[in-house]
Amino acid sequence: MPWRLTRASRCSMPSQKLSRYSTGVLNGKARSTETIYVQGKSYMIVNGKWMLSPVTPNDVLEQEMKNRTNSKATCQFLRNEFVNGEPAAVYSMRRETENAKEDGQMWISKATGRALRKEVDVDYGAAMGKGHLSARYEYSNVKPPM
Repeated sequence: MPWRLTRASRCSMPSQKLSRYSTGVLNGKARSTETIYVQGKSYMIVNGKWMLSPVTPNDVLEQEMKNRTNSKATCQFLRNEFVNGEPAAVYSMRRETENAKEDGQMWISKATGRALRKEVDVDYGAAMGKGHLSARYEYSNVKPPM
């Protein structure tokens, strides 16, 4: 059963049945990835090939909860928009941890409460620099790739 966002968790997301496509830039280098969370497992593309990740969807959720506890974070409703024809609420999100500062927006489906899209600027400090992440989330026809 897919994980569903609640009012208390609108600005976070993993799922038990979710495909996440991400593109981004870190220190001027473009990167893209796809991660599938299904049947309690995580799969990701590495060097063009699918691999089973040692990190489970529950591990991702636990890390998100730790990050939330150990950071200054805000999440605020901005406006309503459509994503691929689906009504969505847009939230601003900001988080500051000891390792990074994040500032972005997340689109949440008004029909299902699930994340549809995310745009985030991240500053990791001098060691890793700044980056931008664009992500879209899909929930239909999600199957293990291997």
